[in-house]
Amino acid sequence: MQSEIKTIVSATLFILIFGIFSYAIINNPSTSNLKTSQLNNFSGSWACTADIFICPDGTEVGRTPPYCQFAECQ
Repeated sequence: MQSEIKTIVSATLFILIFGIFSYAIINNPSTSNLKTSQLNNFSGSWACTADIFICPDGTEVGRTPPYCQFAECQ
């Protein structure tokens, strides 16, 4: 019984510590600026999902790189 409690407490602490470090890394201003600059300077190929959006006039538009947002309706 005590070993099960120790396992649960250890797993909970591990998840908590992992979450705190992940939050700190993701919200670090220097890494988020690096990601933005890398995205703006990326010259490789992009892959977006192949779903479509149907415009009010009935035309269809797909997603466009680099942010994979739907193209504007004409």
